[in-house]
Amino acid sequence: MFSLIQNQRRGIVSYLDLQPQENLDDILTNIIQVALRSPSFEYIDWKRENEGTGKYLAEKAEITLDVQTCEILWRNDELKPVPDSMTQFTDFETIFGKEALHCGLVMRQEHRLWVHIVGTEFDLQEWDICDREDQGLGIPEILPNVEEEEEEDGEEDESKK
Repeated sequence: MFSLIQNQRRGIVSYLDLQPQENLDDILTNIIQVALRSPSFEYIDWKRENEGTGKYLAEKAEITLDVQTCEILWRNDELKPVPDSMTQFTDFETIFGKEALHCGLVMRQEHRLWVHIVGTEFDLQEWDICDREDQGLGIPEILPNVEEEEEEDGEEDESKK
């Protein structure tokens, strides 16, 4: 498939460059709907990066489509399937169904993975279990039992008498 597109890429880019904006919007939106398996994706006013390059931007959706390489980028990063660790929950299946979706990385931190489901308004965050010993600066200390404090206060009051 890739070699077929590579053989035809100049013709495809030329064809898209000749399209009026309304047709271009329809064509590129349909490509994204199919590629991301997101039939609800809609976008108007795709921008050509430069004439003849085959790169188109959906600025508000933060999506770049490169027709020559068949790449779809979100925030200039490649798309990945939503991790299985996120899709295994019934909440995910209730909202998105069983369809395989793509996501873009928003942020990865030591104990958190934050992704955006591309073509939707949804973000997902996954937290892992952190080490109880390593809770950061001034780690939480175990507070003394309130009853023990009251007993100690009572003992001190009796000793003062």
